[in-house]
Amino acid sequence: MARPFTVIGFTMFFTLALVFELGQKAAVVILSAAAAAFIFSLFLKSVRRDFVIPTACITAVVAVLLSFAAALVPNEASENFNDSVHTVKASVVSLEEQSGERYYTELKTSEIDGEKYKLNIRLSSKSRLGFKPYDIVEGDLQLYDIGKTRDARNYYLSENVFMGGYAKGDINISQPERNPIGYYPLAMRAYIKNTVSRLIPGERGALAAALLIGDKSDLPKSVSDSFSSAGISHLIAVSGLHLSIWCLFILKIFDVFRLRRRAGAIISAAFVIVFMAASGFTYSVMRAGFMMLVMLLGTLLSRQADSLNSLGIALVILCFANPYCVMSLGLRLSFLSTLGIILGYSNIAFPLNPYIARVRNKYARRVCEFIFGSVRSTVLACAFTLPVMILDLGKVSLIAIPANLVSNLPASACMILSGLTALTAKFSFLRVITAGLAELSGVCASFLINSSKSLAAVPHSSLNASTFLFPLWLVLIFIVLAAAALIYKFSGRNTVRAAVLICTLTFAGVCVGSSALSRAATVITVADVGNGSAVVVSSGGKTVLLGCGGDSYYALSNIESAIDSVGADNLDFLLIPRVSEGESSLTLDVIDTFSPEYILAGETDADLNEILKTENYNLAPAADINIGGAELRYKTTNKTSTAVLGMGGADAVIVFRPSYAPETKGNILILRENLPHGISPENYNLTVLSAEADRAPAVMGKLLSLGADAYATGGQGNIRITVFPSGRILTERMLSLIHI
Repeated sequence: MARPFTVIGFTMFFTLALVFELGQKAAVVILSAAAAAFIFSLFLKSVRRDFVIPTACITAVVAVLLSFAAALVPNEASENFNDSVHTVKASVVSLEEQSGERYYTELKTSEIDGEKYKLNIRLSSKSRLGFKPYDIVEGDLQLYDIGKTRDARNYYLSENVFMGGYAKGDINISQPERNPIGYYPLAMRAYIKNTVSRLIPGERGALAAALLIGDKSDLPKSVSDSFSSAGISHLIAVSGLHLSIWCLFILKIFDVFRLRRRAGAIISAAFVIVFMAASGFTYSVMRAGFMMLVMLLGTLLSRQADSLNSLGIALVILCFANPYCVMSLGLRLSFLSTLGIILGYSNIAFPLNPYIARVRNKYARRVCEFIFGSVRSTVLACAFTLPVMILDLGKVSLIAIPANLVSNLPASACMILSGLTALTAKFSFLRVITAGLAELSGVCASFLINSSKSLAAVPHSSLNASTFLFPLWLVLIFIVLAAAALIYKFSGRNTVRAAVLICTLTFAGVCVGSSALSRAATVITVADVGNGSAVVVSSGGKTVLLGCGGDSYYALSNIESAIDSVGADNLDFLLIPRVSEGESSLTLDVIDTFSPEYILAGETDADLNEILKTENYNLAPAADINIGGAELRYKTTNKTSTAVLGMGGADAVIVFRPSYAPETKGNILILRENLPHGISPENYNLTVLSAEADRAPAVMGKLLSLGADAYATGGQGNIRITVFPSGRILTERMLSLIHI
């Protein structure tokens, strides 16, 4: 077996991903199938000889057992501490970050209720508490399960967060007698962020900090959205690219000054470890870091490291450290992009190498090699990460390749310059150099911000990939590539070229078809916000939000997820059906995050101006509004508050005020936690209930007893309803609730 770690690492990664995606029942099936395949392989001499299949089977068994062991701690924590108050003593193990109107900090407990217990908690607060790295926190905390859905739970576990919590009363903050070793990476991270933000003010400094250490807490949403639409969001999530650039930079310095290569390898290895610490030990950086350390070790031992084996070793280390790491979006993108570059780089380079070699001027030849190398790396990375973009993000950038070609070089320059800025700022006699470096870094950041916004503004720059055509296309290309791999020995490179051509042409067809379907169909997403209403409607290229309330901890995240799932960055329209109770609790957060162009409040209230803090709204008890291909009719009275969405082939009735509602004909009925008088759910094709889990079962039971085809959010995820022009209704539960 030529590459044992490749087989072990890849098998472990994909097995754990399947187990956590499909659940423990699937784990039992995988375990049984792997054990049976291993026993069967022992009787086949040809299979037994290279030991690839037996190794993969053993690894799959180990991975399943590892997943069972990994689930023990969070399951035990949930049973013992969920929805209850406990006296906690813990250390601060992350920098305080702001999201919306709240602040979050990760704590690592040493004691719970006076007994030693290690548990990672995500502390939430309404105000900044001013934590410093490894401060000791003592007080009463309300603990709860931070992930109510499987996807949400897996995401937080991938971040080593087991539970959520908030303070019940005052908490005491003190400093430790002696700083532990974990203090210094966090302190360095805090120093870099504060220094870069101080010397490069505004959104330019926020972008420079994001490029350097991956801290996006101060980055405006408009900038992050433009990066996402342009397909370059990986630049502000520290990855292997950043680490590779730094290591190549260091090694190049050693080459220029004709210093010993091994000394450069040792310095680079030390830097890799420091960089992983400064970036917060993100999985994508650790993947690249372990690969880089293996390569540098090969340099020290005068041996050539194998890229695929190095990638496999990195995956094995990460999976044993935290099996839930496979649920990290960053690691998935990093792994697939690296795999694509490794597998395709030499094959794509081969046809053009003779032409590049004919360029006589060595500088021109190097420029050609650099340009072509950037193009092929970008193409390969985009191609291999496309499945994750479709399945996990539901969004595909159609300008990702040119956007990356334009942005990679200035992003690299900005990262290096901002890093040197933070380094030289330590020395007062270098203040002139520091100022110059900061200014140059700011210029690069400005270019990136302006270019990303310009690229994102290009019509059809990104495409909503949530239609059923994209998953079907992924199945098709899997079959095509599998067939190409089987007949490769007989047909050679022509088979690969034909497969690539088929995949490219079918992808273009899917993009055109999906765009047509998205614009023709109306998508209604009932966000899982607890007890309240938040309904996202997307039709004809416009996106609106009806209601912006809910008492769930995940309410805002789930609203963001619903809006992102239809490929929208901002809202065209916001309807606030009521000022009080649960229909407007997230008004300020929604306005701040999505900047709606037009706001309608359905009820007069003396405090409305203070709540909205904007003049861009109207007060009206009734309104008729066009939403792309749909017509919205809203009406509120003393007893009713109802919106009717006319979509040609079907109508949807949304009841906000749960007391009385007139009988309105429609195909879809969307309710809160109570059934209003005058509504007959059995007369509708579909009924969706927006209610917290503890209230949903009783109301659902009543709906089902009436013969209604009913769904409930109930803390289980958003409900998406797609209404096609023909009147056909497609209903699905959206479990990916975390905005990463």
